[in-house]
Amino acid sequence: MAARKKISGLLTREGILECSDMKLEKVQTPEWGGHIFVKTFTAAERDLWEQRQYDFSTEASRTNARRRVRANLAAATVCDEKGKLLFTADDIDRLSEKSAAPLSRIYNVSARLNHLLAQDVKDLEKN
Repeated sequence: MAARKKISGLLTREGILECSDMKLEKVQTPEWGGHIFVKTFTAAERDLWEQRQYDFSTEASRTNARRRVRANLAAATVCDEKGKLLFTADDIDRLSEKSAAPLSRIYNVSARLNHLLAQDVKDLEKN
């Protein structure tokens, strides 16, 4: 049985704003000759990713969002050891041409860290 985190009490504004709540996870990418880091989204980054991913206003945007899901998430979460993103939205097309193996590994880690698992996505699509 997993240990539960101890809840210490009422949080303050300062406590929330000052706490370090971002996570990084190292991901091996031997296909690219090393490793990268995957980070959790900030709230603003999550909003932007969702907007990009779930923009179904036109047929072209529906097709592109579904076609490049791994590259989209990699561009939004792959970073250096300090949490600085390595890619921009302009890199998504080129990233989508890379091997599926490292992009799938990155996708799996990022989906877990950012609560994008199947049930999370279903809940988002309902809204």
